[in-house]
Amino acid sequence: PLLLIVAVNLTLRNSRSGRVDWKGALIVSLSAFAAGKLSGILAAKSISYVLQHPDRLVSMLLDDLWAPLLVFSLYAAIEPMVRRAWPQTLVSWTRTLSGNFTDPLVGRDLLIGCVLGGTLVTASLFNPWFTNKLSSGPSLETLMGTRHTLGDLLRSAVGALFLSLAYLLVLLVIRLLVKRNWLAIVSFMLLAVLLALVAVISTTDTKVPQTLAAGIVFAIAFATFVLTALTRFGLLATVTSAMVLFSMQRIPVSLDTSVWYWEHTSLTVMLAIVALSGFGVFTSYRGWVSAQQQ
Repeated sequence: PLLLIVAVNLTLRNSRSGRVDWKGALIVSLSAFAAGKLSGILAAKSISYVLQHPDRLVSMLLDDLWAPLLVFSLYAAIEPMVRRAWPQTLVSWTRTLSGNFTDPLVGRDLLIGCVLGGTLVTASLFNPWFTNKLSSGPSLETLMGTRHTLGDLLRSAVGALFLSLAYLLVLLVIRLLVKRNWLAIVSFMLLAVLLALVAVISTTDTKVPQTLAAGIVFAIAFATFVLTALTRFGLLATVTSAMVLFSMQRIPVSLDTSVWYWEHTSLTVMLAIVALSGFGVFTSYRGWVSAQQQ
C-alpha cells in the first residue's frame, strides 16, 4: 500500500507538470497484464477447459487487476525523474518499448542482463544462507510440463519488472530527499545493505558464524548488484537479470539429462536463457560490425 501511495502521488505530480509518458506506461502495464494472464492460462490444469468456459476465462482475466495498475503507476511515477537524473538508464528500455528490438544497444543490455543474472545465480549456489533462507524453492507446478514451465517464465518476467521498478522508485525518492545523484546512490546502498542485514540476522542462527558471515557477504553483494545494474547498465538489463535469477531459483534446473523432468523443464529454461543471450550477442555484434564499416 505504501508503495502504491507514493507512486500515485508522484504520478499526479508529474501529470500536473505534463511530463508523464502515458504511452510508455500503458505499454508496460498492458505487457505485464498480458504476460500475467497468459502465465495463468498456461499454468491451468486444462487449457481447453478454460477456453471452453467463458465465465472461467473472464474470471481469470479480471483477477488481480491491481498488478498492472501498480505497474502503470510505478512507471508513470519514475520515468520522468529517471529521464532527468539518470537518462542512460532508459535508453535501451525506450527503444524496446518503441519496437526497435534489433537495436544493438537493446541486444547489449539483454546480454548483460543474462550475464549478471547468471553470475548472481552462480554466487547463490555457494551461499548457504541464500539457498536455505532467501530462496522460496522450486515451483513444483513446472514439473507438470513445458507449458507450465513457460508460464512460470512469464511469471518470473512480471515479477522482475515489478521488483526493478520498485527499487528504482526507492532510489528516486531518496534522490528527491537528498537532491544529489551521488548522495542518493550512497544512501540507497546503505539502506539496501541495512535492510539486507536485518533480513540476514532475523533469519539466521547467530550461533553459526559461518552462515551469518555468508549471509552478510551476500547482502552487501546483492545491494551492490542491484545498484550497479540500475545506474550503470539500465532498466532493461536489470529486469533481464532479475528474470534470470527468479527463473533459475523457481524452476528446477539440472544438467543431468537422465532426470525425468529434464526435457520439459530444465531444457526449456536453459533454451530460453540461451536464446535470449544469443539474440543479444547477434544484435550487438551486428551493430558493432555496422559501426566499424562506417
